[in-house]
Amino acid sequence: MESAMPRRLDRARNLILEWLRAPPRDPAFLAGQTDLEHRHEEIAQRFLTQARESGFESEIVKAGSGGATAYEVHWTHHGSSFVGFRQPPPEPSAEDALLAGCAALLENDWCRQRLPK
Repeated sequence: MESAMPRRLDRARNLILEWLRAPPRDPAFLAGQTDLEHRHEEIAQRFLTQARESGFESEIVKAGSGGATAYEVHWTHHGSSFVGFRQPPPEPSAEDALLAGCAALLENDWCRQRLPK
């Protein structure tokens, strides 16, 4: 039985890839690749390149959860923190946290409106 974490990351990855592949961006980005679950950092970094153009910056921070190390992403827009931004749950790796954080940014209407078209 598949755990909730991989399904959550699959959903995040698919959301970001859909946005990255939408014209006029790059419809061929990682098209035909079969190892996408191992390319979270590459996918997130490509998204961040676009997001930075609109003033978004991310910071990966450690978030303690019951003694296990976990990570989450904190966002700013032109240097200001967000109020009421729904953070995804912490992830066990920095790469997965970055992927989840990028998806959360895309899911936020206010943020999405400020991303490059």
